[in-house]
Amino acid sequence: MKKIITKIIMFLFIVGIGMSGFSGSVHAEASTNEVSAQQSVNINKDRIYGNDRIETSLKISQSGWKNGSSTVVIAQGYGYADALCAGPLAKKYNAPIILSKQDGLSDETVSELKRLKASKAFVIGGKASLSDNVESELKNIGINDVERLEGATRYETSVKIAESLGNSVNSIVIASGNGYADSLSIAPIASKKGMPILLSQKDSLPDVVKNYIKKVNVNKSYVIGGTNSISDNITNSLSNVQRIGGSNRFETNLAVLQNFKSDFDFSNVYIAEGNGTSGNEFADALSGSALAAEKSAPVVLVYNTISTDTANFIKSNMSKDTVLTALGGTLVVPNTILNGIEDLFNGKTPDSGIGNPTAPTTPTNPITPTNPTSDQLHVSLVIDGYKGNIINETNLEASKGESVYDLLKSTLDSKGIKFVNKGTGGSTTGASVYISSIDGETEFDRPRGNGQTNQSGWKYSVDGTFPNHGCGVEYINNDNEKIHWIYVVGAWDETQFRDVDSITLNKTDLTLNANQTESLTATVSPSNATDKNVTWESSDKTVATVDSNGKVTAINSGTATITASSIDNTKGFRNYTPQSDSCKVTVKSNGNIPSSISVTGITLDKTGTVAVGGTLQLKALVQPDNATDKNVNWSSSDKTIAAVDGKGLVTGIKEGTATITAATEDENKTAACTITVKNSQTKDYTSSINNLINGISSIITSDNCDDWIALGLNKTGNQVPKDYLSKLQDRITSNTKGGVLDLGRPTEYERTTLAVLAAGGDPTNISGQNLIEKMCNSDMDSQGINAYVFGLIALDSKNFKVPDNAKWTRDALIKVILNNKTKDGGWSYAGDSADPDMTGMAISALAPYYSTNSDVKSAVDVAVNTLSKIQKDDGGFVSCGIENSESSAQVIIGLCANGIDPTTDSRFVRNGKNPMDSLLSFATSDNKGFGHTDTSLNGMSTEQGLEAVAAYNLFKSKGGSLYKF
Repeated sequence: MKKIITKIIMFLFIVGIGMSGFSGSVHAEASTNEVSAQQSVNINKDRIYGNDRIETSLKISQSGWKNGSSTVVIAQGYGYADALCAGPLAKKYNAPIILSKQDGLSDETVSELKRLKASKAFVIGGKASLSDNVESELKNIGINDVERLEGATRYETSVKIAESLGNSVNSIVIASGNGYADSLSIAPIASKKGMPILLSQKDSLPDVVKNYIKKVNVNKSYVIGGTNSISDNITNSLSNVQRIGGSNRFETNLAVLQNFKSDFDFSNVYIAEGNGTSGNEFADALSGSALAAEKSAPVVLVYNTISTDTANFIKSNMSKDTVLTALGGTLVVPNTILNGIEDLFNGKTPDSGIGNPTAPTTPTNPITPTNPTSDQLHVSLVIDGYKGNIINETNLEASKGESVYDLLKSTLDSKGIKFVNKGTGGSTTGASVYISSIDGETEFDRPRGNGQTNQSGWKYSVDGTFPNHGCGVEYINNDNEKIHWIYVVGAWDETQFRDVDSITLNKTDLTLNANQTESLTATVSPSNATDKNVTWESSDKTVATVDSNGKVTAINSGTATITASSIDNTKGFRNYTPQSDSCKVTVKSNGNIPSSISVTGITLDKTGTVAVGGTLQLKALVQPDNATDKNVNWSSSDKTIAAVDGKGLVTGIKEGTATITAATEDENKTAACTITVKNSQTKDYTSSINNLINGISSIITSDNCDDWIALGLNKTGNQVPKDYLSKLQDRITSNTKGGVLDLGRPTEYERTTLAVLAAGGDPTNISGQNLIEKMCNSDMDSQGINAYVFGLIALDSKNFKVPDNAKWTRDALIKVILNNKTKDGGWSYAGDSADPDMTGMAISALAPYYSTNSDVKSAVDVAVNTLSKIQKDDGGFVSCGIENSESSAQVIIGLCANGIDPTTDSRFVRNGKNPMDSLLSFATSDNKGFGHTDTSLNGMSTEQGLEAVAAYNLFKSKGGSLYKF
């Protein structure tokens, strides 16, 4: 519809021009002070433009370099930061500035480069600005001399460009790095005089700029822009400095023209757009600055209109032979501006300024990025993934109130970088917006192994702080905010997950005599890789062995290959290239080869306390690693108190102490520890639990209640806020389009089902939608075990009937849950061994089938024992590498669902401590919630903690289960 209306408007506009007798442009209205037509001079007017900014840069190249150019400067056409300072470089080599997209050169650009017959190209900015494809394509067309000028920031890039100009620099220009206009105003004259343009922050010179200034012999410094762009702090730090600026970008542009009037040749005047709504209208002026420098011409910045002062300045310095050239199409530089300057030259004074009087902005007060108004702010954006930097720090302009999501989307779109938003129903606003993938790096790509929950994915920080809500409801309200997206290790570990790029051994060949030892060293790159540990392996242990530290021991004559591999290799990473390096080891016989290697020592990993009926796993560490026989025998000094099996698992029999001994096969080496066995004591948690229930419920309001809190309130006998059901109804309505509900992920339907029940509603008919039907036909495979588990929980929450022909039935969910067990009998989000949280959730879902399904019974029994084995000595559990409250909470919920008392069952009592003791140790001092890893209030921890104490109370009172309504 919009396209049709646009065509109609263009048709009427063209017809109107023809009927009015105009020959292609609309002149500004003139007053009665016009001179006669016989006295008028027709000024030469020209326009260089293409269908877009990239094509316009090619047209400028064709106009200014008709005979070709041996050198070209390639700059990003959609992000000004790196490209701003390229003018003086282009002038030094008499080169055009050609703009490009981030990911490669267009066919038209390739044609123009061939026409120019260029043999050298400068690529401006890092790979986030212009990818490797750009360099490759340049070389493919015969431009083999390609030099990339890049820095870690825009400021360093400006220095790299300055350094490429050589050391004979007498004057420099300082301009704001947070806006493009001032740099473009000075670019033609800076280019002509060979002055580098150095970018700066408002209040302080970046260190890299300071260091450059110290190195060169600067006689004169020009600071461009007013104090809102570059403060007096900077001018005061420079010697022989002159500020050239005004109250906005257009006054600064005029000040530059006035200051360097004698250096300009006004035979040509170039006019370019200097402002706009998107904040990246720099392109035409940037490309044109190289052409202007070639002709010593000024670049005049406009936005729909040209100020009277600027127009009069041009009039006073131009002649009848001056050529006025617009850079870009009529939408960016209206014909009325060119015609208005001509009228002014001919003595006609416009009534209301020169330009388009219907322009959408107020011409006398343009929005100025170098002097932000309340509606326009400067921000910086950085994106770091697990393969490294995706976008270097990029300074952008944002509208006040713009969301972090909108800023991310516009930036990635401009660079052609793909991303995935998994917001509810594809929503781009609101709390459900979340980013699951950027540049092919997707959530859950990086499981950490060792049974740790996989919570890897994308998070963002604002000025170093990670908001606890989605990017769709984080708004930009302050100037100079830094937004940093990183691929993090886990939800609670907000450090960048960084892959190993390479491993290098200190030797490629090693020769040893039998019995000799030598250590190899593995260097892992980059230095900030998340896991720099390596595994060591020998291809032939009869020739040479290697221990976990890289120590090689020669055994017998022959050759073996010792390989160091990244731990990443063993964790099943998606989108990952394994890294390793090897050393060839040659062993020579010295005639004294031992037939076997004896054990030199043995140690046990702990002493401890175990409850009667409880268990404790001991481990024996045998030295050296390459001992011929590392088997050990276990024994107890008193089997009536503590028994031990052949694998070191101790079982408490009755109260007392016993000594557990591990001995080598020949009994020459032994190690022992003391085990204390105690009776489990029943503890009364009533008071602590009630205080927490009352404390948490006292702070819940309609504004801060969420779905899981609603469940906890309902199951502790507290009132869910009265309007919560209506909010759920609104949620359903707002995500229903054309009668079709789309909440996005399957777990959204599952969680919402429980929330609707907790609020007193009916999930089969809420706002006309059936959540059970949607859930049973959702793509649960996309979320895996979490979706399967809570799908089954939601189905059983009120014995809902499975819809006919549903994709997911109870039997299907039970089967897929059982098929997703880890090798040790538990469940995990993505790891290869049991995670306590996911295992607790899984046995909660399976609990209703324990007595009727033998496969379920067997799986739950094994899982309960697995939870016992991975429990810590203080009664708690570890997930994601850290002991936390949520793990204990989910274990409590799962055990209670299966009729197991988490506070007295001997399998879960360690040193007199149990999962409830662990959970309560994370309670806040005011009893109004729980912390995650300490006692600092945490929302998610409070939700799960409240559910856990609710489950325990229901279990003790035989009042039902947490998820049953």
